[in-house]
Amino acid sequence: MKKFGLICMMLLFSSNFVFGQTVVEQSKKAEKLKNSGNYAEAFSAYEAYLFTPDLPLNGIVSGMNHSLECLQELSRLKESDAFIDKVLEVHGEHVQVVTSFARARLSLPPWGYKIVGEFERGHHRGGGEAADSRERDRSRALQMLAEALPRAADAPADVAAGFYEVLVEALAVNRMAGGAWRLQELGDLEKLADYGEGTPWWGWRSYGNSEEEGAAPVTAEGDPVYYRLPESWEKAANDGERWRWSIGQLEKLGHEESAREHLAKFAINQFGTETLKRYGSVFTSDRLSKSEWSLHTLEEDETVAHLASGVKRFKLPDDYNYMRHASKLAETKSTWAERLAKLYQNRRQFAAAAEAWQSAIDKYGKEKWRTEALDQIVKPWVSIESAPSQTPVNAASFDLIYRNATGVEFTVRAIDTEALLNGIQKLLKRNPSTIDWWKLQVENLGYRIAEGDGHRYLKDKVAVWREELQPRENHFDARKTITAPAPLPPGAYQIAAKADDGNEARAIIWIADTVLMRKTLTLKDNKNTDAQELIIVLDAETG
Repeated sequence: MKKFGLICMMLLFSSNFVFGQTVVEQSKKAEKLKNSGNYAEAFSAYEAYLFTPDLPLNGIVSGMNHSLECLQELSRLKESDAFIDKVLEVHGEHVQVVTSFARARLSLPPWGYKIVGEFERGHHRGGGEAADSRERDRSRALQMLAEALPRAADAPADVAAGFYEVLVEALAVNRMAGGAWRLQELGDLEKLADYGEGTPWWGWRSYGNSEEEGAAPVTAEGDPVYYRLPESWEKAANDGERWRWSIGQLEKLGHEESAREHLAKFAINQFGTETLKRYGSVFTSDRLSKSEWSLHTLEEDETVAHLASGVKRFKLPDDYNYMRHASKLAETKSTWAERLAKLYQNRRQFAAAAEAWQSAIDKYGKEKWRTEALDQIVKPWVSIESAPSQTPVNAASFDLIYRNATGVEFTVRAIDTEALLNGIQKLLKRNPSTIDWWKLQVENLGYRIAEGDGHRYLKDKVAVWREELQPRENHFDARKTITAPAPLPPGAYQIAAKADDGNEARAIIWIADTVLMRKTLTLKDNKNTDAQELIIVLDAETG
């Protein structure tokens, strides 16, 4: 009897060994075919492999990923949806498999065509009605994940955390930035969403140019919509609360950093001062008082954001206090240390931004981009505003923008315009087969002197003088109108401004004593009724 039991155990062990060996051989064969570019044979091998029961989890996940790559290489993406669902029927009891397959569904190209009413993913040679599958893919991924929720609750912490990460991502699909209003809806998980109207795969989808379109949604009272943490998935009032509940599960599992990152990104996207840059015209709004526009006076829990109802200054609840989240994340992540500094800059809180950049340098290293960003805030800096042509009657003037600079030295050098024009004439007379048109554009003289061969047209210095400056506190820009010591003769001049212990800025200014005016005339008493032009030479000062 003992011998019989021993024989049974040996047979069981040997059969498992043979099965395991066969599975490994199948996987290696499929991988070899794929690596050699035999995608059709590789897909068939992976298909046979994936429909084998009791496969190792990592084999199922990698096998699916490789299979989808093969389908894409074969231009057979239209088979991918059904293939994922079929393999899920075999291995869907595993939370890791559901997690991976849901993410795979969301990663498929979200465009295709409707052919005789049926959606085919990817390019279709015969044409058809272009369709967008993002909502469809999202709803299918959510179906997979929602069905596995009970199993995820009992899964090991790391497996459950990976599951909730994908659940958060799936709920957020097509619902960030301008699509965030859709989170107010409670998606029906019993049925799949319809395919949306699409554009050809090479096209570009425009979502409109309305100033109000895409801004964060508001309540009937005009307050921003926040998604609160519900008691459970089932009690969530909308997809926004489902999203917040999923983040809450990450917090419960000890993944506070990931949860904080999701909340911070959403809050910045919806309520950050960065939203003001999306809608340039709101800066002319008279709805806000000057103090409300003062971004540098914002407290940590305050923001000024563009909402669906317009621009508003308001306090943020703890969940959506993105500055607090960013500060905490900056303690462990270099990317967030840099992002925190940029957030302060966007809030015009430059002293705090400088501290944040210095902290990032101290904690994560003296990388070039960090030191340059810090220097841009704290070091003396000047820039010359573009100035219109001026007459030689009065001394030339221009505006200087500066920060942190206490003094600046100006140098004016004449430009040999005669040599410049002679060079252009000689170039045209040679009638070369190809012409560098950039050399013919006198209006780009400043750039040409700075970056090209234009420095040879610079002549001797005609003026040098110094100006004392009074920089504003907290690294704010200041403006000062600068007037040259004496009038300049007609011509073109390069003005260089060198800040004490800072950068050097250059600009071109033109001094003109004459101007040309062109007027279009129609001579009624002439048989030729074509428009003619009258060119008038005028004194630049008196006209």
